[in-house]
Formats: sequence, C-alpha cells, structure tokens
Amino acid sequence: ARTALFIILATIPGAVAGVLGKNFIENYLRDDLRVISFTLIMLALILVLAELKGRRKKGLTDISLFDSMVIGFSQALALIPGVSRSGVTITAGLFRGLRRDAAARFSFLLSTPIIGGAVAKELLGIVRAGLVLDQAIAIVAGILTSAIVGFFFIALLLRYLQTNNTFAF
Repeated sequence: ARTALFIILATIPGAVAGVLGKNFIENYLRDDLRVISFTLIMLALILVLAELKGRRKKGLTDISLFDSMVIGFSQALALIPGVSRSGVTITAGLFRGLRRDAAARFSFLLSTPIIGGAVAKELLGIVRAGLVLDQAIAIVAGILTSAIVGFFFIALLLRYLQTNNTFAF
C-alpha cells in the first residue's frame, strides 16, 4: 500500500509537466536533433556518474516519500525528446541510493499510471473519431502483445540488474 501511494504521488509531477509543457515540447523540441542528441549524451553521462557514485543499499521497501518524489520529478524530464523515461528514473533512483534492481522495479511501477493514462486518452480519441470493430481488435491485440512482451523483458532486465551494472545502457 505504501509503495502504491508513493507511485501515485510520484506520478503527479510528470502528469502536470505533460499537461503544462505539451504544446511547447511539440512545437519547439520534438524535431530538434540538437536537443535529442544533447539529452541522449547527457543522460548517458549522468547514468555513468550515478552508477559510480550511487550507494546502492536501499531496496524497494526502503524507498522514502522523498526518494519517490525525486524519481517522480525526474520522470517529468522524459517529456524532453531524447530523454528515456526509464533511464532518467533509474538514474534518479541510483542517486537516491537504491540498488539497481530496486531502482528499475520502481521505475517500471511508476510507468504504469503514465502509460495507462496515455493509452486511455488515445483510446478515447479513437472512439470519438468513430472506431470500427476491426480497429478495436487491432488496438486491443497491440496493447496485449505489448504488455506480454514488456513484462517478459522487464523480468529479464531486473534479473540482469541484480548482478550487472548499467554501463551497457
């Protein structure tokens, strides 16, 4: 219950930033290759720093409200093109002293409300536009396939991060 509360609270900064910054990001940043290149390189360097400096002692049950909010605010940075949502939240978790697997697990749990909200918003738009049965079946099949494949690869990544560092990323 505590983790669920922290996930809900940590989702708020990203949701607010998404609503407030959507137009600016779409109009000025989305297609700017300089922004994308810069953020990809900077996040990679910051991840290396987090890997080297992070204490990696805290597990998922040791996350504080402050830890979860720092990770939640970092998630808002993923609105900037070139910033990986999972990369930036895992990096923030490492800086907050989380073990790699705990940082990744919290990151993936944190993605659930954001992804669910985005899917619901898109589905609502499609329904309003006059969804036909063939389209509905294709969309549901795509969502289910993504969920199954995503679950499988998240499990692999969590297993990998229990004994390996993040330098490959």
